[in-house]
Amino acid sequence: MESMTRLLTALLLAAAVAIAPAAPALADAPGDSPNPCNARAALVVISDIGFFPADVSAGKPSTVVMRAWNCAAPPLHAFATWTAKFVSDPSSSTVPTGCATIDPFVDPLSFGSFGSAISAETFTTSATCTANQLRATVTITNGLGTLAVRSTDLIIHH
Repeated sequence: MESMTRLLTALLLAAAVAIAPAAPALADAPGDSPNPCNARAALVVISDIGFFPADVSAGKPSTVVMRAWNCAAPPLHAFATWTAKFVSDPSSSTVPTGCATIDPFVDPLSFGSFGSAISAETFTTSATCTANQLRATVTITNGLGTLAVRSTDLIIHH
């Protein structure tokens, strides 16, 4: 049931990204080109990543969505590994007071020839966590190694 809920969430969020690719929460939206591979020499390019909503009150959830492109003709199977860390001071490596350590999530990705894939994860903030941001990072890998990495921040209001 959880995998069905995640699939439905990803599909709904994929539709939102397709309808509004220049949403304010997305970093480096692809602009005029629906496929960002034209300007970059990489096997996989993460074109969009962002939290929906982009900021929340402490204790509330937000979903991070990533859209990536296969920049080659052969179909590609890969994995999106999501890591996340609560942050108060970006230069510090310590976990802020009252914040949990978050285990990584791994999602399989299937890209068609020059096609895109979407991955999404929902994170819930804690009312007792003193962090003012949650930094999510997605790393796309396959048997060749790391193909792409991008991060985005959720703003947390107290």
